[in-house]
Amino acid sequence: MSYTPFNAPLLAGYLGDHEIAGFFSVRADIDAMIRFEIALANAQARVGVIDRSAADAIAAGLADFEPDMVQLAKGVGRDGVVVPDLIAQMRHHIDGPEAVHLHSGTTSQDVIDTALMMRLVRVFGVFNARIEELLSAFSQLDEQFGALSTKTRTRFQPALESTLSQKIQSWQRPLKRLQSDRPKDFPVQLGGPDGTRLTMGDQFEEIAASLADQLGLASPPNHWQTDRWPILSLSSWAMQVTQALGKIGFDIMVLTQDEVASLRLEGGGTSSAMAHKNNPVLAESLVTLSRFAAAQMSAIQHAALHENERSGSAWTVEWMALPPLMVSTGAALRNATRLVKQIAPGRAQ
Repeated sequence: MSYTPFNAPLLAGYLGDHEIAGFFSVRADIDAMIRFEIALANAQARVGVIDRSAADAIAAGLADFEPDMVQLAKGVGRDGVVVPDLIAQMRHHIDGPEAVHLHSGTTSQDVIDTALMMRLVRVFGVFNARIEELLSAFSQLDEQFGALSTKTRTRFQPALESTLSQKIQSWQRPLKRLQSDRPKDFPVQLGGPDGTRLTMGDQFEEIAASLADQLGLASPPNHWQTDRWPILSLSSWAMQVTQALGKIGFDIMVLTQDEVASLRLEGGGTSSAMAHKNNPVLAESLVTLSRFAAAQMSAIQHAALHENERSGSAWTVEWMALPPLMVSTGAALRNATRLVKQIAPGRAQ
């Protein structure tokens, strides 16, 4: 068994998500950082901070840049971040006087945080598409079986007569709210070495706006080096999605019990010892992933406490907790749609 289910050869197909995990790969991270440096040089050239020839040389020099990954790993072990060694390799690859203008006026946190936002934009695009697919699956289920009668339950005990349609609507409601309230602003980070923004002069706001425009991000009025509201808001939304899906999974686990039998699952999990079993595996995964996501959210909330103008320790906790939260959200959305497509009337109908 791997130390994490998200890259384990066996568990990854159940609890992992290869598509979402791909956005957090080393290749995706480095590619985003390269795009940041090219866009920054271009933005600085537009306002005259550096010559256009320097920006063009940086873009040309980085077009075929491939970092030495072994050396990068050694650099991270020394510096705690990848950027110092990465920039050194980039400058060596550009191999000209223009290389000195690479990374001018910026810092490691600007590169890393902005590269993260560049990838999270795409992650949340996948999330939105999967919510649409899940809501569509619910609508089809409602059309097929919504009129079936079922009992409501409070505190695990039968309460009043209702319909499956009412249950489906209760499952859809938080997802529709979250879809409507989904994050739309993914801010560029540009604070400079100490967050004072003084290293780029009076043109700073123009540079930030141009950088954001090139990268498809928002340009906030202030940097968020120690005010981690973008990470908190994005993480909270993802965690709430998994909570909504976990509730669905829990309900289906109850409704498919033999003692209840309001619903059944077509193609549930099998048992090695009991041939009659039809285990609600996908429903269980939604509960599991929901609980896991809540644990990661706790870590991210702890990581929001930064000292002075930059925290190395808190920042590193984000790197550890955020990718698993996003992967678990993606896996939960995928499994939820598969689960809804398995639902059929149970023996009690």
